[in-house]
Amino acid sequence: MSSKIGALQTEKIKSEKFKFKPSAYGKFFFWACTFLFLFIFFTEIHPLVIYDSDDWSNISYVRQAYPLWKDWNPCRVFPETFLPFIAYIAAFLVKPLVHDYLLSMTLTFGFVISAAIFIYLILFWKWIKVKFKATDTQAIVCTLAFLLFHFSILKNGWAGNSYLFFSENVTCYFYYVLPNLMNAGIVLWFMAGPTDLNTTWNNGNLLKKGCLILLIYLSILSNLFPTIILISYIGYNFLLAFISFIKKRQKTVWEFIKENLFSIVCIGFWLISLVYEAAGERSASIASSSIQIKETLNVLFAYLYQLNRMTCRIFILAVGIAIVTWIRSKNKREIDKYYRNTVIETLICTVVVTIFLVLLCGVSGSGYLSRTDVSFGIFFYGFLFVMGSFIYVLQEHPKTTLAVPLILYIVLMDILVGEQIFRESNMGSLNSKVCISVSQDLIDQMVKADQEGKTEMTLYVPVGNGKTDDNWPHAKYMGYSVSRTLCRHGIISQIIDVDVEPAPEMNEKYHIVYSK
Repeated sequence: MSSKIGALQTEKIKSEKFKFKPSAYGKFFFWACTFLFLFIFFTEIHPLVIYDSDDWSNISYVRQAYPLWKDWNPCRVFPETFLPFIAYIAAFLVKPLVHDYLLSMTLTFGFVISAAIFIYLILFWKWIKVKFKATDTQAIVCTLAFLLFHFSILKNGWAGNSYLFFSENVTCYFYYVLPNLMNAGIVLWFMAGPTDLNTTWNNGNLLKKGCLILLIYLSILSNLFPTIILISYIGYNFLLAFISFIKKRQKTVWEFIKENLFSIVCIGFWLISLVYEAAGERSASIASSSIQIKETLNVLFAYLYQLNRMTCRIFILAVGIAIVTWIRSKNKREIDKYYRNTVIETLICTVVVTIFLVLLCGVSGSGYLSRTDVSFGIFFYGFLFVMGSFIYVLQEHPKTTLAVPLILYIVLMDILVGEQIFRESNMGSLNSKVCISVSQDLIDQMVKADQEGKTEMTLYVPVGNGKTDDNWPHAKYMGYSVSRTLCRHGIISQIIDVDVEPAPEMNEKYHIVYSK
């Protein structure tokens, strides 16, 4: 009898263990829809298409995976190794399935960008679940709001708007957007951890430490603009540890260094990367003779002035209610203390990121700061401040959840009002079908020359935008890049000596008109 009861209890435990709860269906549906939306967005709605000179060059240019002293881009290890690697996957694994070279690139690039944003959202989800003890419902609505705000915050017109995941071509998605997401993702992972980042490092196993070393290495050696996202967070936590060390004096200097070695090494490695970048050829070519602080601040203020009014009102309302609630709570509970720490941390990091970007853009060109893929770090920490306030209000005033669906619907409709709402991800913001047709034309010219056994040819391209002397975005020097790329990807059999000639007939054929 007792054995039968024991068997029944065992079966019950197993059934409960493997039971797929209704809430799990909801989470799976939410995440599946999120990834599907992102993938469709970057492959169909605003597809990533190989088009300009930089794209044709960088999808087949491979460099060494370590800093190169006085190189053109000394420390851009991650984009200059990852982009060609992904392009090879597209050419040799995806193309045989879809039988279309350009489509294989678009699908693969769209998948990578979608996956990066997807992981970024999952890490945000983890942060609010762990630190704010959010329920699944609260986590879903907050993550959805977090995603929508990335599209709404810069929407200020009827057409041609930017969004926080936008960049101007495939190259910039790998050189700016992915490094932004990587640095921000690591910060969210640290913030969601049970302990501070140095303790997380010290307690990790060897495999975990090895993977973290790789991620930190690639994040710092990616692009100077996004690195401050990670370094500001590490620096802030190191400063807290240093202040605690000075106040308590319970440890020796060596013990302090040993406990915070991870932060010290990261900051030191970042400083070395700054020296390498400063000595690079690209830095020398774009650096101004003086730091244009005033001009850069004017660009920043003009940029912030154009933020979406509706989204800003929601932000102000959420932050206002959260601060009043926190003052009334008298900072008694764990969530009150964490909200206070989140506010301080995110605001300080926002200031540090802003100062760094203003200084860097003041040297490299004030106009850089008006680019969404450059200013992303400012919005990232600003959003964490706002979303921390948002979830804090939901936790403290559960009935406010009633208003969340309406708020999200209003934000969504505000995004969707207009025609050709967002810019296309190409130089000139041309219709993606035009870009595909032009690039296919270039491929067809190259393939025809290769089939005829030619070793030299003239490649006809559209006349450029007139803003430069080299016929940008199809520069006169792009011939070798196109030939090398198509040869390495198996489209043509040999490198062909290519002379690029701008042809007005190409503009007429494909109805290409660049804005001056």
